[in-house]
Amino acid sequence: MGQQMQGRRIFLAIDISEAARDVCARHAETLRSLFPKAQVGWTRPDKLHVTLKFLGDTTDEVLQRLQDPIAEMAAAHRPFPLRLTRAGVFPSRSRPRILWIGLEDPQARVAEIHHSIETVCKELGYEPEKKSFTPHVTIGRVRGAPSAAALADVHLNTRTESVAFTVSEIVIYESNLQPTGSIYMPLTRVPVPAG
Repeated sequence: MGQQMQGRRIFLAIDISEAARDVCARHAETLRSLFPKAQVGWTRPDKLHVTLKFLGDTTDEVLQRLQDPIAEMAAAHRPFPLRLTRAGVFPSRSRPRILWIGLEDPQARVAEIHHSIETVCKELGYEPEKKSFTPHVTIGRVRGAPSAAALADVHLNTRTESVAFTVSEIVIYESNLQPTGSIYMPLTRVPVPAG
């Protein structure tokens, strides 16, 4: 991306329901209690979400130019269901770095929205994501520990409650880095209209 000016750390996301948030938080708490010495940055329950696109440093000008295309893209969709499903890890079970809970997307709507967002962002000069897109909720980032593989095994073998919720908006967030961790501030909530 050719932007040299320091901007705001921006990402686009889908919020999950309170019930889904509770399931993810309880799962993380179970892992934390089983592996108290594991070096994991656990995601606070209020910060749990589905990332659609991380933009990083974004100038106010680019942020302004992003709003209308995202609103137009969202307007082409209707609210749709998602459901929490299996646990997963990136990049692998033996070298886990990200612990996540996946999402069942029966209509493949998240993938469709993600593709549309990638197209919009590419036109604004952002590099397309090279990895294949897997909709998920990150519950923890492993910073390295002898027990990391064992933690991943328990995570992958623990069934999570299958909670369904409806997606009715896309959120443009700013991530403010603080000494105590990042704070996510919603800048714009873009509705996915009901008809």
